[in-house]
Amino acid sequence: MSRPRRTVKVPAALELCATLAFFIGPLFLPASPAAAPRPGATVTFGLRYDDCSASSPEGLERSILAACARTGVPCTFGVVPAIGAGDNHLPDSAGNLPLPRSRMDLLIEARDAGVLEIALHGYAHRAARKGARSEFAGVPAAIQARLIARGKAELEAFAGPLATFIPPWNAYDANTLAALSADGFTVLSADPAGTADQALGIRFVPATCLIPEVGKAIEAARKAGGGIVVAYFHPYEFLEIDPRRGLFSKASFDSTLAWLASQPDVQTLTLGRIAELPQASPEVYAGYSRWARLTPPFLERSFRPAFRTYPNPGFPALPGPLWVPLAVLSGFLFPALAGAMGVLGIKRLSRPRRAGFGRKTGVVLTHLGIAAGVMAAIWPSYPGTVLGAVLAGAGLGLWGPWGQKYPM
Repeated sequence: MSRPRRTVKVPAALELCATLAFFIGPLFLPASPAAAPRPGATVTFGLRYDDCSASSPEGLERSILAACARTGVPCTFGVVPAIGAGDNHLPDSAGNLPLPRSRMDLLIEARDAGVLEIALHGYAHRAARKGARSEFAGVPAAIQARLIARGKAELEAFAGPLATFIPPWNAYDANTLAALSADGFTVLSADPAGTADQALGIRFVPATCLIPEVGKAIEAARKAGGGIVVAYFHPYEFLEIDPRRGLFSKASFDSTLAWLASQPDVQTLTLGRIAELPQASPEVYAGYSRWARLTPPFLERSFRPAFRTYPNPGFPALPGPLWVPLAVLSGFLFPALAGAMGVLGIKRLSRPRRAGFGRKTGVVLTHLGIAAGVMAAIWPSYPGTVLGAVLAGAGLGLWGPWGQKYPM
């Protein structure tokens, strides 16, 4: 005759604390030990210009490079070797425009003068599918590899070896990284929310701010004890090119570069040179991007100033250092609360079921939600974490009232 199994009653408060610790703990992990600020370090600044192509304004680009030469502030140009001839937000836009000889000569002259790094910026800068702002992310690996190899060959035919890649719309995936590594690229510059693969040998120099934010970004890096600031811009951001979308004038751009050149604690480098710094490692970037990828979309715009410096997110500390983790956490607790309230409402309206069914199901859902939340925090994904939050909340709703008996 078998003896009855012993059980132990776990206090409700202990259950709740354990659940919260496992679910939200990863949010409070440090980004990376290597990302700690270095007291007294100088600020490193990089300038990134996107969309140089057959259809971009050559006169403007001559003006940009002239300002770089006058001030000694170098720039990395993201060059599109075969820009789409039509609307590049549509995958079926017809035809491609090759880079003209005059633009090639301009780029070579500036590079030889030491004020320019030439980088590959996609192949045609054309959306892979309607509604997508990406030429590469989500595209089959073979197609990505073909586009990168073709673009590299066309630029290297006149510019020589390339090391830096800037994905159109800052969008890429693991297949992009694999193709870049296979083609010999060693530097990638996208945004703070990308992915990294430590095994491929690619260094990361993300863009951190726009031209009008340069002063605030430099000041934030100084307060952090040093760091990297990369300002990126496009032709349409000049008021002289597009008065509707423009953010600054040629004169203000020139004055920004002159101000940078006059700062004794700011060194200005190309993205390729910045990639030689220890902070450009994939390990550091993975820690930095965790916060960006876990930031709920409705908080993303408010949190942009936090990513003006690299590799230490400079979050505004309103009540204290836990302000940002708590703000990000709110984006997960609300879905969890919604899941719990929904299940509790259904339980009130439905007939009682077989004894123990609700709690057993709740235990399973809660642990599934915790697992999903932890995995999404390790491999950051806001949608995945929301799914985990809803599952955990629904499980907690089924599980209640608190105080469950567990077999010994």
